[in-house]
Amino acid sequence: MMKLVNVYILFFLSPLLVFAQPKAEEIDKLLANKDFRQQLTLLDSISLTYRNENPSLALLYANKEVEIATNNNDEKLLAQSLSTRSKVLKQLTDFDKAEIDLNQALTIYTKLNYKSGLTNVFTDLGTLNYLKGNFDAAIKFYLNCLKIADEVNDKSSQASVLNNIGNVYLMQQKEDKAIVYYQKAYELYKVLGDLERAALTLDNIGLVYSNKDDYQMALLYQVSALRIVEKLSNQQMLAETLMNVGALYQLMEKYDAALKYFEQAYEISVKIDSKYTTIGCLINIGEAYKLRKNYELAISKTMEAYAISQEMGAKANLKKAAINLSDIYEELKQYDNALKYYKIYSETKDSILNEESFNQINELSAKYEADKKQKEIEILTKDNDLNDTKLKQQKTLTISLFIGIGLIVIMLLLVFYRYQEKRKANVLLEEKNSAINEQKELVVEKNKEITDSINYARRIQDAMLPSQKIVNEYFKDNFIFYQPKDIISGDFYWALRKDDKLYIAAADCTGHGVPGALMSMIGVTFLRQIINEMNITHTAEILNHLHSMVLSALNEDVNFRNSQDGMDVALLKIDLSNKKAQFSGAVRPLYVATSTGFEIIKGDRFSIGGIKTLEESFSSVEIDWLKGTSFYLFSDGLADQFGQQSCKKFKVKKLQDLLTDLNHQPMQEQYRCISELFNDWKGNLEQTDDVLLIGIKV
Repeated sequence: MMKLVNVYILFFLSPLLVFAQPKAEEIDKLLANKDFRQQLTLLDSISLTYRNENPSLALLYANKEVEIATNNNDEKLLAQSLSTRSKVLKQLTDFDKAEIDLNQALTIYTKLNYKSGLTNVFTDLGTLNYLKGNFDAAIKFYLNCLKIADEVNDKSSQASVLNNIGNVYLMQQKEDKAIVYYQKAYELYKVLGDLERAALTLDNIGLVYSNKDDYQMALLYQVSALRIVEKLSNQQMLAETLMNVGALYQLMEKYDAALKYFEQAYEISVKIDSKYTTIGCLINIGEAYKLRKNYELAISKTMEAYAISQEMGAKANLKKAAINLSDIYEELKQYDNALKYYKIYSETKDSILNEESFNQINELSAKYEADKKQKEIEILTKDNDLNDTKLKQQKTLTISLFIGIGLIVIMLLLVFYRYQEKRKANVLLEEKNSAINEQKELVVEKNKEITDSINYARRIQDAMLPSQKIVNEYFKDNFIFYQPKDIISGDFYWALRKDDKLYIAAADCTGHGVPGALMSMIGVTFLRQIINEMNITHTAEILNHLHSMVLSALNEDVNFRNSQDGMDVALLKIDLSNKKAQFSGAVRPLYVATSTGFEIIKGDRFSIGGIKTLEESFSSVEIDWLKGTSFYLFSDGLADQFGQQSCKKFKVKKLQDLLTDLNHQPMQEQYRCISELFNDWKGNLEQTDDVLLIGIKV
């Protein structure tokens, strides 16, 4: 769900509280012996306190507040009282009356030229119209608020309003405009150092890309939000962010990755004893197992969520767990259990619709406990400081004592000089061994940290690569043989469908490992941008633009002749309607196999980001294809691999002969043969380079 920055949704987990309506004399007694300003402050505080949990009660106090402000002819306080009452009316969904109060407050603040009041009223009017679905009016009020915030340089209000404008544009399905405002809000939150709201804004941007089904970009922003949250001490927010990333992986049908993030969120929620979040994690884990057809674990985890929800009286989660159990049992054809939990879902849903409650007492208690724990932490910190001081004193005393003993020993044992020298040498040797062991442990620890970071980068790179199902939609007979040399790869494959055309690329970036992987992410992002956003569809022009954008990204001038950073690319466009294909290559070739023979189409002799004059440009080749034609795109990794037995490279000619022999077999059988042959050829030798080979039979 997108976040309105000035709206907070709180979930209270305690039993239902029933509030009695106060009598008029009770309110008068509460206000006795106070001047009207103190009365207004008290009524305002009580009204806002009860606004969420009992808005009807809050409205009584808000009405009394407006009455007192009116009787005392204080326009500024009257506008403030009207603003408070509008918030209560909004909670009661009486939007028309709330708007009347806000317009009256707006008139007063405009007359008084009270900037702070105008900012708040414009924000509330924008939010009210957003809730009513009047999005154009909402943007108008938000922009008025932004204008005033700019005048007084109120960066906090600027950021909040920019975020809210982004929300409005998102509801209007104007995703590009939404992203612009979210990014402006994010930059301001960074300046303000408000990391929590910066993370929420990144999460909003991720939501936009998720709505556009661009899951790779959504994942980039959600992972960026996660990186910020991991640096904060807010474990609750960390668990929720991990669940968001897991939910995105689930949409991408990467159930193993989704399950991993759900389980991390679950561990944190249990550790901080956040039962409500724990329930949500268990429901998500159960859903992940259901999608993987592991019904036994799906039932176990969802049942656990159901039991905790029942114990706590968390009816919203009880409803979700019940409907999930009903769906699982229906898939298992256990219709008696499916009906049982559907009835529970229906009854719980009806019960929720008849209740309005939150628990202010629990919130106050939580604040008290937090304050108490903070004081305990301060006491412990002081004790630790005192203990540190004592330890330092003891250490100084011990060192002094050893120095004195050492001098005495030296004086007494001068006659044993040679023995003492030998003893010192032994001690020095032990110290050196100890230092070596410490360095070894440090190296092992650092290697583990680096490996963990690279493994995490691998998960991000895997998410950036397109799902093979894009190709499967059109050509069932295909394979992708992809084997990185290290954990992450400098080779990448890429596919995109636009209109009735399928674009497929195999690329070999400079180097392998981390440098190659970074270059591969640049390539994937730019290819998608060139075709989707710049609407360039000719393969030669695509590579020309990719070349320019890579140079620009690497801050290299197009006339610079010694560039070593870039990539070799084989790019194929298949026209599904007209049975035509178009190929352009930066160094990399295309192999075409038909029933009549085997053809090699060479690429141009310069790389993306490499040495190329301004006059040179990439060329293209048009291909007419018939059913049964096979296309092969690949990097140079397989041909460059040394064999254990021969100590020679596999070479291109051997690859051509292999594909010629295998062409008549199904692609999956070709994949199996290539994989076995490569591993047998390599044997126990280290892999020379990243390996990528794509085969498609049309």
